[in-house]
Amino acid sequence: VQGLDLPDTSRCDRDAALSSTRRVAYAHDARNRLVQTTYPDGLGNLQVQYTADGKLKSETALNQNGVAVITGLSYNSLGLVVGHSRIVGTASPRTSTFAYNSLGQQVLTRYPDGYEVQQTLNALGQALKLQDSQGAVLVSEVSYAPSGQASGMTYGNGVVRRVRENARQLVSAVLDLNVVNLNYSYDSAGNIVTIQDGLRGDVGTVSLGYDRLDRLARASSPSFGGNGQYVFAYDTLDNIISMRLPGKRERTYHYDDRNRLQLLRDNDGNGVFAIAYDAAGNMTTRNGEMFEFDVGGRLRAGGLVSGYLYDGGGNRAAAEGGLYRTWNYLADGRLIESTRGADVSDYIYLGSRLLSIRTSTPAGVKMVYQHYDAHSTLAATSDASGKVLSRHIWSPYGEPDIAPEASTPGYSGHLTDPDTGLVYMGQRYYDPTLGMFLSTDPVTAHENPLGAFNRYRYANNNPYRFFDPDGQRSIVKGEEILIQPEDKSVPSLPPIPNTVGAKGVSATDTSFHTYDVRTSSNLTPSQAATGFRNNPTPGDDQPASPNGTKNDVGNIPLMPGPNYVRSFLVASPDPSKFTDITVNYTISGKHKLTEGFVMRYGEIRSNGTTVLRSYGEGNNLRQNPVLQSIPWIGWGGQVESVWQQNHQEIINGAR
Repeated sequence: VQGLDLPDTSRCDRDAALSSTRRVAYAHDARNRLVQTTYPDGLGNLQVQYTADGKLKSETALNQNGVAVITGLSYNSLGLVVGHSRIVGTASPRTSTFAYNSLGQQVLTRYPDGYEVQQTLNALGQALKLQDSQGAVLVSEVSYAPSGQASGMTYGNGVVRRVRENARQLVSAVLDLNVVNLNYSYDSAGNIVTIQDGLRGDVGTVSLGYDRLDRLARASSPSFGGNGQYVFAYDTLDNIISMRLPGKRERTYHYDDRNRLQLLRDNDGNGVFAIAYDAAGNMTTRNGEMFEFDVGGRLRAGGLVSGYLYDGGGNRAAAEGGLYRTWNYLADGRLIESTRGADVSDYIYLGSRLLSIRTSTPAGVKMVYQHYDAHSTLAATSDASGKVLSRHIWSPYGEPDIAPEASTPGYSGHLTDPDTGLVYMGQRYYDPTLGMFLSTDPVTAHENPLGAFNRYRYANNNPYRFFDPDGQRSIVKGEEILIQPEDKSVPSLPPIPNTVGAKGVSATDTSFHTYDVRTSSNLTPSQAATGFRNNPTPGDDQPASPNGTKNDVGNIPLMPGPNYVRSFLVASPDPSKFTDITVNYTISGKHKLTEGFVMRYGEIRSNGTTVLRSYGEGNNLRQNPVLQSIPWIGWGGQVESVWQQNHQEIINGAR
């Protein structure tokens, strides 16, 4: 990537960019939509097709040996996704289909192997019950806390789950009858200080301490082994410099002048770990183990795996070498199916939370229920009768005492590769033995906090409070975004799933801005809500969904696309005043602007018509009112005109 020669505002170093051996080329059509991406090594080359009305139709990504991974989408007359297909190489398509009620809410999922799950919803569109097409109940009696989180349910195997929150809406207890019993306490900063295990007593209880920068400094539990006392130390650049568990493991970390881990000294018998990197900063050698990355930063080989394949969205799709495996991700980021040899696993969700895994093998079918702690880390599994199959203990940075099955998400809800021990977190791979990522953070470095300059650290060095949803940026656990607008005439929202790597928008930051665009209309509330749902952004997009549909906003002044957001559909908090609300939230690392959101809805007037409203907040200097008058920095009146034009499209579309 070549930047401007500051303070020059018009000349780019184009010659240097064109001659670069790592140059990535993007092609757009006449409507400014991305249609092709070309990498110099050919790995990840992408072709994109759209439907006649501008929705994503297919993505074809090329991998090693010319193997293509093709993702296809189909829609109903309302623009809702009714089909998702995946083809890896010459294999047969794996197609998932979806059905909706008259309100456009999803009520049925049909998996590629034909298994069907139906859900019963409440008036807010929240799931109350899930059952399959044979009538087997998977979960029932689901209740919700004021925060919007599921606070109670009964699994299909009879295990009753209760989740309690304190006054700060932090999880205070996770109680799965006779399976999990965890109680949490916090300090004034929101750091967890104790996790009490009501089933295993002192053996499973964890006590935690922090330094003045809220980095994990101490963790103690008999379950860790050794003397049970982990001690961590960090340097001023947030690098771990020592990780000590006397009697079991004591490690010291040594870094090069580029702030990359170079040497790991370990006294547990492994001697010295030597680390090496490629030109882009990807770790290519770890204690003699080799890793290969492509120009796009995707891990292509490691351990026994001779080739990882990826789809057009960057999701891992298959692993070649050893036992052949595949993974099938939906547009909202959820894993719906995986295969391992002849075994096929279906992933069943309650909202955005994994509930159970149904695996078909040559020997038969088994249903395994997943029991997670407050941090979405696997704590236990149980079978169809409620019998506990496994319990799991994790070190502070994610090393398991007993690794879960390869098809089961474990630490922070992510899959672990049995071949390498690495945790696959979407954009990057994480090494729990080192407590850091193998590659640099794709999110731009920034100074607040200073530790964000560290390109490899995990979860702000506070892994009990933060986690990384997709390998890009850590978020405060709760795994949801809570939107409480600065303008009090705009409704606050129940939590939405944090599948965008959100950190939070700060109203006290000098870059904070708001915008508020309104258009009077004669649309009914239903017409307005449908219009915003089906046309959530100014770009060519897909309809908003409860779990967040990935959309490309397109070109932004001075910032050509792609610019990705997730479009969430949120039930109205007050149907007498507002329609259902569509929320577009920037995807961290995949949008040229920094974090922000726009809420789009209709304000209901006394005569039954609506005022269309698009209200946004964010932290970006280009959109700050102080800079709006500077043409090459600010947007000026373009924000107003873009949303007004989109409002008019919605009005015209309803006629």
